[in-house]
Amino acid sequence: MELIDDDRSSDDRFREDALSDFDVFYRIAVQVAGVRARAREIVSNTVLDAYRRWRTRATELKPRVWVLCILRKILRATLDSEYSTAAEWQEKSHPEPLAVDPAFLEGLTPTRIRDAVSTLDVDLREVLAFHEIGELSYADLQYVLETSRNEVGARLLHARRELQLQLNRQMQAAPSTP
Repeated sequence: MELIDDDRSSDDRFREDALSDFDVFYRIAVQVAGVRARAREIVSNTVLDAYRRWRTRATELKPRVWVLCILRKILRATLDSEYSTAAEWQEKSHPEPLAVDPAFLEGLTPTRIRDAVSTLDVDLREVLAFHEIGELSYADLQYVLETSRNEVGARLLHARRELQLQLNRQMQAAPSTP
């Protein structure tokens, strides 16, 4: 009987600690995977994997960060064909940031931003999603992305620059709509 109580307590803690940000997990998966059906499958697999490993997890990570680590691994396994290696990423140019014109900002819409993000490589979408949607600190990102803090900063910088370039291209190609 006590084992059942322990199981129930563990299940409650799992629900409260690991799944409290379920909507964030889904939004990150949609942003990185790009397809809602695929994102639902990825998040479902993440929750199942996290639940299976809940009692044996390492406790040095916050539960939310731990689940996001699992989410990233499942995302990467699912999107393996789109994955760019670190060597490929480092070969890409790192352009200088563009000057931002106030008219540019007025023409931005959530749709344009989503469209621009969707054109980025999976590495760049991933770091933006975990940082901006998941609201992870650099310290937490280094665990989720399995890299150093310096690499996290470099990836974020590169992702923001590429996003800025994509938005600039969009704005030049299409006049703003009211």
